[in-house]
Amino acid sequence: MRAGWLRALAGVAAAVLSAGSARGYEAEAGALKLDADASAKLRAVLRFDDGTPTEYPTFDLGLHAEAALGSKAKIVTRTLMRSDGTVLDPSNEHNVHDFRSVFQDSTPYVEFEEAYLDLELPASALRAGIQKFAWGKLDAQNPTDRLNPAEFTRPLDEIESASKIGIPAVDFKFIPDQVTSTGPFEMMVLEGVFLPIAGSFRLPTEEERWYPPLLRIPQEVIVDPGLLSDEPPFNRLSPFPVTTNLTVSEGEALSISANHLQWAGQWSAFVGGFDVDLSYFDGYDTIPTGELSGTMTSFSPGLGTPPTVTADMVFTPRLDRIRLFGGGFSTSAWDLTIKGNFAYIQGRRFNYDISTDTLFTNPNFVDFQPLVEQFLADFPEQYFNQTLPIPAIPISVERDTVNSGLQVEYVTGDWIFDVVGYLDVMLDPVPGLIQEQLEGRLLLQMRRSFLRETLTVDLTSVWIMARGEFVVMPKLGYQVLDGLTAEAGVLVIEGPDDGLLGQFRRNDEAFANVVYAWQ
Repeated sequence: MRAGWLRALAGVAAAVLSAGSARGYEAEAGALKLDADASAKLRAVLRFDDGTPTEYPTFDLGLHAEAALGSKAKIVTRTLMRSDGTVLDPSNEHNVHDFRSVFQDSTPYVEFEEAYLDLELPASALRAGIQKFAWGKLDAQNPTDRLNPAEFTRPLDEIESASKIGIPAVDFKFIPDQVTSTGPFEMMVLEGVFLPIAGSFRLPTEEERWYPPLLRIPQEVIVDPGLLSDEPPFNRLSPFPVTTNLTVSEGEALSISANHLQWAGQWSAFVGGFDVDLSYFDGYDTIPTGELSGTMTSFSPGLGTPPTVTADMVFTPRLDRIRLFGGGFSTSAWDLTIKGNFAYIQGRRFNYDISTDTLFTNPNFVDFQPLVEQFLADFPEQYFNQTLPIPAIPISVERDTVNSGLQVEYVTGDWIFDVVGYLDVMLDPVPGLIQEQLEGRLLLQMRRSFLRETLTVDLTSVWIMARGEFVVMPKLGYQVLDGLTAEAGVLVIEGPDDGLLGQFRRNDEAFANVVYAWQ
């Protein structure tokens, strides 16, 4: 299967290189006008650490079409067909991605990224269908931009932009014409969004290269029975090992019901040289989290003897509802463009670090009281050989948070510099979480074009200050022919094992992309 797709990719690449024109397709019949274009991308990765999972070449074919229905309406579609080199052992026989599955795990596949109807109405606009939103002012990692679920199957491959999943929605914009003559605003827009389906984030499966190591529990942990209870027989036992096994479950998607509907609203305006906005979102968070459940089997030859214990655990992703109140601004001063966003988020979940040997001993994380009570109720009849169900244990805790970001962009000649600072403040923190109470991040991006914009140099870096984690990605691009671009770069990741980025530090790589666009 894999070899067949590689041969197909080689054939497509050869066709692209031999193509003489990079023109798209246009047609017109009465009030109907059709514009279509496409792009093909071939990506190859060279791993620096052979101990990490293999990644085969990935091939993307993207199709974009717009059908104008007169002057007031149009239909827009964007479709992605991909042979995914990160998917090693496809377990999903359905080769069309849906909105609500966490582990799609299929290749090749088709994804309908966007498919919507645009209507231009008097002083307003309506868009209905599968769509992606870009709320807020910051160019990347915007704290108010939570409407679309996020793709984490290759989280650091393209760190300069967030990977969003298009979902069905109805977006209505009201643009009152009279504000320019009756008030201080040069322009005002009121926007409301209704999302009937709760789409899910996406994660890679366990055997794939970008599966988060922080979601792997240790194969063995040491349990101190005295931490579970000071009652017999626990107070007679010495610390003993627990052998753990972890499997991953898809879980159930949220049903379409009134309780699961999502809403969002935004007010934006131009006033006094500032582009400002205020926004609200009541829906599901894009940050991956989940819960653990399973069974614990114990066997002991007698009282006072440490038991042999095995825990068979299941990780199930979950969606958690949040409410977000946010705002932002954008303005220009001198040769600078300054942008800012802030968000107060209620009910956000913060993940515990379950990859350490404190998994079964952290009282802030695991409540063993139900297991202890059941164990004591059955003692001593089942003490020698007992299997107990482990109830669902969230691997996260709910806390409110304040997120903010400030971006400064400077353009001089052919150089573009972007500096973005982020500050996340968790209210009422608890120990054992992956994220610190106060976490600052710094993103730096530098770009320059040469040779009449045919050669581009790009450097993107992210630094998480609390743990000293960082990602550096220099990239070089060259326009070989009309529509044909080649890129090459290096991705370097550093940081501790228990960090947000450092957990992937073995995934350092060199990569090359070949992109051909018909426009």
